[in-house]
Amino acid sequence: MSKIYRITATLVLAIALILLTACAPTKQVNAVVDSFMGYWKDGNADKMAELMTSEVDFGIFFETSTPKSDSRSVSAEAMADFLTIELDVDFTYVISNTETYGTYATTTVLITNANDPEDTIEAIIHLVKVEKTWKICLVAIPLG
Repeated sequence: MSKIYRITATLVLAIALILLTACAPTKQVNAVVDSFMGYWKDGNADKMAELMTSEVDFGIFFETSTPKSDSRSVSAEAMADFLTIELDVDFTYVISNTETYGTYATTTVLITNANDPEDTIEAIIHLVKVEKTWKICLVAIPLG
């Protein structure tokens, strides 16, 4: 083998490893969000709570010239119960964007009422890496 071939092959392998490593967190984050949304659709509050930090922030943010928000911290169990009981709606969802920042990630999810395709909201879900897994720490719904 020529020296140039070995250098080229090594460089290609190094670039491939870097790209695969960079994609891994996004896939892990999306898997957690996908499971969370699936459990919500199924009404499984216990499984939803397992995917959240013990305290979760929930916020509705109003997009106006004067920033206002109504947000609070609740237990994971209370959040899961609220979503499965109070917001028990047949819906579909699409994960439209995920960005990771080391041990923090944000995911944008478009949630559409299955009975009214015009009724779509955007939820922004924030996750933090806890030990070796990702946990949901904030569910935000921007309005305006």
